[in-house]
Amino acid sequence: MLLVINSIEITCKPYEDSLIPHSTGHLLYSAALNSIRKTNPELSKEVHSSKKSQMSVTPLNGEFDRKDSNRKRVFQDTEYNFFINLIDSEGFQELFNDFVLSGETLEIAGEDFKVTGMNTEEITWQDMMEKKDPKGLSFHFMSPVCIKYKDSEVAEMYPHREAVFKALENSWNRNAPEQMRFELDIEELKKHVNEKPERNKYGDPEYQTHNTVVTRKKDGENRKQIKAFGFTGKTEYGFKNAPDQLKKKLAILTRYAKHAGLGSHTARGLGNTYTEVRY
Repeated sequence: MLLVINSIEITCKPYEDSLIPHSTGHLLYSAALNSIRKTNPELSKEVHSSKKSQMSVTPLNGEFDRKDSNRKRVFQDTEYNFFINLIDSEGFQELFNDFVLSGETLEIAGEDFKVTGMNTEEITWQDMMEKKDPKGLSFHFMSPVCIKYKDSEVAEMYPHREAVFKALENSWNRNAPEQMRFELDIEELKKHVNEKPERNKYGDPEYQTHNTVVTRKKDGENRKQIKAFGFTGKTEYGFKNAPDQLKKKLAILTRYAKHAGLGSHTARGLGNTYTEVRY
């Protein structure tokens, strides 16, 4: 059976009450690489730069107290979790097993968290193939989705069907076995699929737009924040007289998004997406 994605849930606890930034995806990515670097600097560099392995990291989940617009409080002995989803073609899974089982300490924004456990789910390409006829697709964009469609320098700030599914198609075709790759007919997509962002009680769309820190780079003696722009929220994608083949392709990409993430900077916590195929 061909392995496609290892979905690794890591649980951890802070040693004491402390404040961390609201945006944590890029910090968790750095924390994992820094811990790996302690024992194997070359492998840490390879994980970071490899084009053969794609990683997505979710933000830290758990109980927080919002201190202000930039920081939130985590509580001593309260368990938190996050997921690392790894398309594994270089054997990096064993690396994460060793890292977590060693009882390693994660440093997140200068605060220490003890790794307390790990759960791993293995998903194959075949698991994501669609055999039924779906009626609709549900997306919950849980962290900002950054998509620059058609080589644009401007990020999409609305969950338009064309931008969302073309981004997923591109990711799928970069990683899937050659015999499972496919192309979407954009004219069919525009004609037979619609997007319906969730609305509040006043009838206004609930999706939000964001700019969030994805990394920091040296700028002389200072460290400059690098930000990305994107959207969050819930959106339903429906069909109107859509061909069965189109619906099945979109269902495959919907299932894939749950594990691989959506858009750019997924290793740094962006594009974390919960999805559901409705029948």
